[in-house]
Amino acid sequence: MQIINFLYPEKSEIKYRIDTYPDSQSHLVLESEMDRRKSLLIYTRLSNLNDIWILMQLADICHRQGIQISYLQIAYLFAARTDRLFSFNEALDLELVKKCLIFVQAQQILVLDPHSKRLITEGVIDNDWPAFFALEPGSNIPENVLFPDEGAYHRYSELFDFDTTYYAAKHRISRDKLEVKLPSRIKPNTSILVFDDLCDGGGTFFAIYKALQDMGVTDVHLRVTHAIQKEPLVKLSELYKTITITNSYKDWDKEELPNNIKVIKAVSYTHLRAHETSLHL
Repeated sequence: MQIINFLYPEKSEIKYRIDTYPDSQSHLVLESEMDRRKSLLIYTRLSNLNDIWILMQLADICHRQGIQISYLQIAYLFAARTDRLFSFNEALDLELVKKCLIFVQAQQILVLDPHSKRLITEGVIDNDWPAFFALEPGSNIPENVLFPDEGAYHRYSELFDFDTTYYAAKHRISRDKLEVKLPSRIKPNTSILVFDDLCDGGGTFFAIYKALQDMGVTDVHLRVTHAIQKEPLVKLSELYKTITITNSYKDWDKEELPNNIKVIKAVSYTHLRAHETSLHL
């Protein structure tokens, strides 16, 4: 088995470079020869259309050389949130991205916390949720877990062996204003962990913190898989005691962030090797 690693290029067994043409087109060039007798494992993030373009170029190279792509792991999937039609004048973006993934012809595709079950195709695309992120060894996780909505509760509650799990009810009053209602059984002066898959503008988490504060809860922590924007993260860090994210969307571990924001590698090199072992390599 051979590996090309777009997440951690320095760990990639197949060396590569990405050229940029004068018209801004990105072009993948493999600098190492691939072994046609071995199948390929690909580790990547698809944060934008260019990432998908590079992945499809690699797939084209493999198809022409007769190399089987056995395993594709995606740390972040572009368009995963646009999983429904807002109107018939808009595209179903997730369906288009899914067709690109089908073009790759990988035997198995794992997406880290894909947000929508509509992406999951049995036997082809699976949900990959590492439990070490939910319950990282040695971390002080509050015994009270709050999910921002019922959907998140059903997706993740099984990761937590706690009796005190809650979920909020969200209601969007306007584009910029969100109302959050919390269960009345949450007691003041308790420690709360807010847990979800994605933080973009942070509106939900600002509203949740205010609602908890109104209930007398101030010891509040936040954990999300995918962090998108830096500015909301920094502002949230002024409210939440700790924030834990992964580097799924970008290399947050290389950014200057407040001390109470911890970045976990979405797929560590040790994790990659563990997957190889599980595949009997």
